[in-house]
Order: sequence, then C-alpha cells, then structure tokens
Amino acid sequence: MKFVLIFLILFINYVPSFALNILYAHDVPSPSHEIWNYELAAALVAKGHNVTMFSPLPKQGQGQKNYHTIQIEGLLDRVKDVFNLNDIIENNDFENLLLYHHWGTFTCEHTVQSKGFSKLLSYPRDSFDLILVQYSLSPCLLYLIQAFNYPPTVVTTPFLLPAFLAETFGSDVQPAYIASYVLKHNGKFTFFDRLRNFALLKMDTLLRHFYLNDKIKEYATKGFGKDLAPLDSLINHVSLVLCNTIPGFHHAQPLAPNIVPVGGLHITPAKKLPEEFMHIMDNTKDGVILMSFGTNIHSANLKDDKKNSIIKALGQLKQTVLWKFDKDLDNLPKNVIIRKWVPQKEILAHPNLKLIISHGGALSSVEASAIGVPVLGIPFLLDQNANIQLLVEKKVALKVDYTTMTSEVLLDNINEILNNPVYAKNSKKISKMINDQPQKPLERAVFWIEYVARHNGTHAFDPASKYLPFYITSCLDIYLFALIISVIVFYVLKKGFNFIKNTVFTKRQSKKLKKK
Repeated sequence: MKFVLIFLILFINYVPSFALNILYAHDVPSPSHEIWNYELAAALVAKGHNVTMFSPLPKQGQGQKNYHTIQIEGLLDRVKDVFNLNDIIENNDFENLLLYHHWGTFTCEHTVQSKGFSKLLSYPRDSFDLILVQYSLSPCLLYLIQAFNYPPTVVTTPFLLPAFLAETFGSDVQPAYIASYVLKHNGKFTFFDRLRNFALLKMDTLLRHFYLNDKIKEYATKGFGKDLAPLDSLINHVSLVLCNTIPGFHHAQPLAPNIVPVGGLHITPAKKLPEEFMHIMDNTKDGVILMSFGTNIHSANLKDDKKNSIIKALGQLKQTVLWKFDKDLDNLPKNVIIRKWVPQKEILAHPNLKLIISHGGALSSVEASAIGVPVLGIPFLLDQNANIQLLVEKKVALKVDYTTMTSEVLLDNINEILNNPVYAKNSKKISKMINDQPQKPLERAVFWIEYVARHNGTHAFDPASKYLPFYITSCLDIYLFALIISVIVFYVLKKGFNFIKNTVFTKRQSKKLKKK
C-alpha cells in the first residue's frame, strides 16, 4: 500500500517536459544587445533546454552545464576601429541609413570568416532542434537555417521593432505615422517629416532588395558555401518574431500575429547593491543623479568641449552625480563621482535616485520607465532620438541636442526635471502601466519559443503579405498600372481634343474662304 501511495505521489508531481538543443545566433556587436539575449537564453536554460550562444561577446553562464558559448572573435574591436562616434553624430538621416546597411555587410563579412563561425559549422547538421536568430542588422545568420537542416526558427530583435522587420514579416508599415529607425523628429509629423520618413522607409526597402540582400549573400558564400537557398525561402521558414516592444508604452502599430511583443524581458528583479554604491546612494542628502550613456557610447570619446560643458553643468548641482566614465578625470567637481562600471538596474531601483541622464538606448529607456525614473535624454544615433522622443511625449523626460548642447542648456533641463514634480509623478504612473501585464515578458517569450518547437514550426500566424513580393504589398504594380492607364487616357484625350480643335478650325477657315 505504501509503495502504491509513493508511486501516485511521484506520478502526480511528475510534469512531462522536453529538453531542446537550441542555437541562439546573433552578430550585432553591442554589449547591450548581449544583455537582452542572455536573459532570454538563461530563461531557456532554466527550463532545462541546452543553449549554444553564438555572438560577438557571449556572456558567460554562471555555472550552467547546459549553456555553451561560441565567440565571433574580434568583431567588437573591429567595429570600434572602423566606426567613429563623433563622425556618426554629425550624419544626417540618409547618411545614417547607409551607415546602418554598411554595418550589416561589415559584420556579416567578419562573422563568416571568424574561427568561431568555422567551429559552429563543424557541428553535425542535426545538432539543433530550434534556432533563434537575432535579425536587427542584416539577414546574414538566417543562412544557418539551411546549414542545420531547417529546424523550427524564431527571430528576435532587442532593437525594438524596426520598420523593415515588421514589413518583412507581413505587417503593414504606414509612413504617415510609423517612423524609420533613423528619422530625427520632434513629436507629431509635419508634412516635411512625413515626406522625409516616406523617402527613408522606401529607400530602406529598395536598398535591402536591390543591394543589401545580394551583398549579404555574396559575403555569406565565403562561409556557408555557394549553394545557398534564396533568402526569401529562409524568411518564409521563420515561424515567429519576438520584438523588444511593450504594448501600451511604445507607439501603437498594426502587427501581424506572427510578431510577438516581449519588451522589457531583460528587466529581472534588482539585486542588492554592492556596498560601495550602497554607501553613495544612502548617504547623499539631496539625492543622486545617474549619468550613463550605455555600453556603446563611451563618455571618454566625447569631444572635449562637450565633456567640459557637462562637467561645468554638473558642478553647479547640489545632488551627487554618479557618472559612468571609462577613464579617470582630473579636476572633477566635489559632487561628481565617476566609475567605469555601475549596476544600473539596482541604482535605478534605489529610492534616493532622482534622475538618469541617458543616451536613450532601447534597453535603458525601457528600464528607467519600468522602474519609474525620469530621464534627461542626450541621443546620439539611430533609434536613440525616437526612444527619447517617446518619453518626452509621455512627459517623463526632456531631450537635449548633443550637437548644440551647452552647460547652460544642460543645467536648465536638469533643474526643470528635478524641480517640476510632473516628471516624477508621470514616471511612476508609466511604471505601473508597464508592469501591469497578464504575463511577464520573459515568460511569454519562452512560451512562444517552446510553442514553435512543440509544433515543429508553425505558419498559422503568418499573414499572406509575408509571402508576397514587396512590389505587390506596396501596390507598386497597381500604381504603375494606374499610371500607364492615366497616361494612355491623357494621350487619347489630348489627341481627341487636338483632332476636334483642328477639325473645327479647318471648317471655319473653309467657310471664311468660301464667303470671300
């Protein structure tokens, strides 16, 4: 009887599960993207899956036996050598779009020639039950689908949801209100904003179809071989897209069911502050301001006049300023403390923090908003302007243009946020809305990944537009047809008008001649 009871208890508590061998591949040389990707990978590992992370800067697992890393060695350093921050800041929108495509081809070329890539391709073709591919820069790593015999595949992007990605997987992208990721604007679109946005979005689409994808395939053959499947067939093989957006926080847009928002999945519960930072946060009478430009923008690389403007403004504050700075600085004001690394999430969660001065990266913006901290944004490139503009519209932030920034402008904006309670009040309100979800974003992401695996891939959520060429989804063929018909009608009408005109004129001339 006891044996039967023990058996029943074990049977009831037994939960059927399946362990997947998952490849998580991304070639974006960004430490911040690595944070997002690692949190998702760690959650999959916690569910018992085996994860192999292939990336430029794979974060090492904390003793997990079923988490493995393969590094795209040297990519991060090469990007730093080739691309100069101060040059990029001066670019206009169209130059940034071209630069973004250049990043895509550059990372692909380096990735497929790396030792890490050779190691990955040495794995047997049936090594993985599912592939996760970050598709933020280029489609280069989608060719892994073919290399590993077409397992179920999910695309991820920590880069919010760029318009090209939404369009690629079948969602409708309206230039009237869905902004290009490189568009600099100040809220509601003017006519010229819409005109510029339309040009950027269409230029992006044309560049991808007639330049980038062909260039990526050219580089991909150096690593994958010449017998590559058409890129469209690999995109069509993808089951779902997990994007870093939050419904109710980011701008609403029509999404096909195959795009699942999981924004904020990287925000895990804050840990205890290290003693050094706890002392700073606890023992400051007037509060603390955190200044951090993320993992890609290094404060040491800012122009000297801009650094001096920042230092001059910060020195006039009564608050303590904790500045994430990569090098030591001389002659700092007494209230400014610099550290090469700061535990940002834990500092944001401390009640004595009054404000974060940020570059407006996607992860930092979401993190500050989810925790409820006002932001002073100094955007530098790509989506950072749009991220800060979103917070400005929600009245939880102000924005300062880096190129025209002075110490006076910076100080005025800091004081406005500190002294006007509306920013702190709205930040707490936004925080409650972000955290009021039926399911945690990380849990949702894991569920849909396992869902795709359970069904051996699925295309039940795909709209028909995913499988149509861009000229059909954009109705270019209809516009062209309408244009041709209009030209023909105009030509016929013009000929008819001229015929009638000439006929009438000829008859009148004939009558006049007869009368004479």
